[in-house]
Amino acid sequence: MYKLLTAFAFVLTLSVNSIFAQTDVETTKVPKNIMEAFKAKYPNDENEKWTKDGKNNYTVVFKINKKKCRSTYSKDAKWQGASIALAFDELPDAVKDAFKKTEYAAWKIQDVMKSESELETIFTITAKDKKEQKFLTFLPDGKLK
Repeated sequence: MYKLLTAFAFVLTLSVNSIFAQTDVETTKVPKNIMEAFKAKYPNDENEKWTKDGKNNYTVVFKINKKKCRSTYSKDAKWQGASIALAFDELPDAVKDAFKKTEYAAWKIQDVMKSESELETIFTITAKDKKEQKFLTFLPDGKLK
């Protein structure tokens, strides 16, 4: 029984890894429909680096105005979502004010990201002190999610 469970766990691990594993893809090998959708949404991008996962979703990491961005497309070129690195000062005032009222306001801000999809836009602030790191996610109106 132990050998059967071990074999099952191994197969399950391989299956999960194949779905979520990212494979580098040359820009010239990205399907035309996906590249067209990307260029229509981000015509002024720089330094594209493409990957593909086990479900044939394509993710591109690139820069716009020297800011690191990431965008994902399904195999049928449907935009899935994107994220962009921001400076704290670029956050909406409601998000900045809400963060300043948290118990983490005195911590060092390590990272600020804006993530968006067709469903919602969120802002994630990574704050760190000497021992801990916290990820705080806010809606555009400043509500902590």
